[in-house]
Amino acid sequence: MDPTLLIVEDNESNLKLLLAVLAGTEFRVLTASDAETGLELVREHRPDLVLMDVGLPGMDGLSAARIIGSDPELAGVPVVTLTAHAMDSDADLSLSAGCIGHLTKPVDTRAFASQVRGFIEAGRQQLARPVADHRGRVLVVDDEPLNIKLFKAKLATERYEVLTASSGAEALELAATEPLDLVLLDIMMPGMDGYEVTRRLKAGPQTGHIPIILVTALTGTEDKHRGLEAGADEFLNKPVNTHELLARVKSMIRLKQYQEQLGLRAESARRADAAARSRPPERTVLIVEDDERDARLMLSYLGETGARLLRADSQAAALALLEREPVDLVVLDLLLPDASGLELCRRIKRAEATRRAQVLMVTCVEDLETKVASLDGGADDYLIKPVHPKELLVRARALLRKKSYLDSLVSQCEDALASSVTDDLTGLHNRPYFMRFLESELRRATRQGYPVAVAMIDVDGFKRYNDSLGHLAGDAVLRGTAAAMGAALRDTDLLARFGGDEFALVMPYVGTREAERVVDRLCQAVRAAELTTGGSAPAVRATISAGVAVAAAGDGSAQGLLEAADQALYLAKAQGKDGYRIRGGATGLVTRHDLAANDLPGPAGPAHTATAR
Repeated sequence: MDPTLLIVEDNESNLKLLLAVLAGTEFRVLTASDAETGLELVREHRPDLVLMDVGLPGMDGLSAARIIGSDPELAGVPVVTLTAHAMDSDADLSLSAGCIGHLTKPVDTRAFASQVRGFIEAGRQQLARPVADHRGRVLVVDDEPLNIKLFKAKLATERYEVLTASSGAEALELAATEPLDLVLLDIMMPGMDGYEVTRRLKAGPQTGHIPIILVTALTGTEDKHRGLEAGADEFLNKPVNTHELLARVKSMIRLKQYQEQLGLRAESARRADAAARSRPPERTVLIVEDDERDARLMLSYLGETGARLLRADSQAAALALLEREPVDLVVLDLLLPDASGLELCRRIKRAEATRRAQVLMVTCVEDLETKVASLDGGADDYLIKPVHPKELLVRARALLRKKSYLDSLVSQCEDALASSVTDDLTGLHNRPYFMRFLESELRRATRQGYPVAVAMIDVDGFKRYNDSLGHLAGDAVLRGTAAAMGAALRDTDLLARFGGDEFALVMPYVGTREAERVVDRLCQAVRAAELTTGGSAPAVRATISAGVAVAAAGDGSAQGLLEAADQALYLAKAQGKDGYRIRGGATGLVTRHDLAANDLPGPAGPAHTATAR
């Protein structure tokens, strides 16, 4: 069947020109002069491609494109925008609206039919749909069907996959057979209560690592302590506020991911005979509290953590200590004499040196809005005064454990583990380590059902640095590029030098959209970095091109995923440097972004930033 093309264009002259160019081709052409009519034709005919003018009367073309992309019944219909002005931002606006491409009027009549064919092919490949980002698999356990329904509705808004059980026995059976990221567990159930289910889950070798949030209508302190002693990681009180629920779920799942990534990297290092750290570092807790009595009590309670304890009575004193001392946990009073605790929390989380420090907010204000504001401000947990010693101790230990996982992940990326796993020039992991890690990651992703993205990254015009500035300068550019990319990555990502001027990146739990954000951030970071080349040579600015492949639920082999990413890198290079292409598994191109760069500066020219075409 001949492909169907819908042209939505209100200018009669432009429409006649396009129809004349397409006359005699294989396309079946439909036309509309406004977005509303165009949307009706899309629903009726489901064309193979829509050419959408942006400047339409009434609803504009970008709004119509967003409607097509957000409608589940129309999401497979590809849209290419048409604009009368060649602006640098046109392509970005089109991509942000969900379009697969952009053309500028007047079109190139000689190449137009070929361009349409190319867009239709890209649209057919897009039918595979972008791989969704992994949000997590949650088991909801409650004997009340209405409660299960409410939890499913709340979690669905953030795209969590939800399994359900109506009894403790059913929950244990599911946990033994299904990969889970979190259990939301009601306490008051007939037969086996939530405490017993928690104890059994935490005692099982296959389920002990799964975080558990107990959900209860009980408000007594002893009930909470009983749950913590059974092994629960967190509590929520009924009726559950949606914002608080989602914040707790996100925090617990992220903690589990850190813990598993740490184990996976440690295993990869052991297989490569890398030296393991033998002694954990001493932990430091900073208590920021202006009330002398409360501060003394907290110092007394937290002594059982075995951590080194510091105390500050104001924001200024806390910031001064944080500049001098590495701190793992900040126990922070909401009301300080010189600032709000929320303000200090934001400053801690923004600063590079302290952003991984865990923040436990303590407040005498018990309203929900304050709790939500604390979590939104970056706090990792909160407590209400008067603080119970046992609860403070349990939460502090949990946050110190989380900080330990984070530090271990980061240190394994930053430290030169051993020559067998580390690239001497850049300090990144080398190719053999990367391949072992990727294979292990894909096996685990297959078992647990989360996506994995892989990127192949190439320094644009790298040979020019070696030829014009010398090989030592080229080495400096590679080191600087690696450092710029490393600073822009998440703690769970793994960046390696693959060979020559090529790098490889694996991103666990990442689907198509998040992969696009990560790689775009890398391009920006490298583009903005001034790279010194040593001696009297001027600093230069480099750019990178990247190809990304995304595998749903770990589908495919490491080799196949790398080949797909390499093909996408080839497309990025061919279409213009300083940009990327993304493929969904082996199914083809699903999204695009290019920021075509000028040639890189030679040794005599000044450092400059690549400009968009």
